[in-house]
Amino acid sequence: MKEYRGNEDGNDTPLNGGSYVDETGDAHEKYNFFPIHFEGEEDSYCLGFFETKSHNGKDVNQMHIENIAGCELCKKEESVEDVLVVYCAKHPAHNFTTIVGWYKHAK
Repeated sequence: MKEYRGNEDGNDTPLNGGSYVDETGDAHEKYNFFPIHFEGEEDSYCLGFFETKSHNGKDVNQMHIENIAGCELCKKEESVEDVLVVYCAKHPAHNFTTIVGWYKHAK
């Protein structure tokens, strides 16, 4: 996608997202850089989606926050704060992975 701010107008269609994108023309990460304001909250938030991968093809996909640098002791935590999140995707013109955006100080 070009913007990851939704595709209501049909101009930012997802590409290279695997079988789900091929079958539906949709992608859960289509709103990764779309700010959302929750009623009663002072600030807006961006809620990013990513798909974890199974290494052996049969185990449940999991995110291990204890593998994030500086979070080695956080195995039992629900979340960690002040993390740099970098989103990557396959570039359609070059067919290699490229950075599409990031968040500093994420939770």
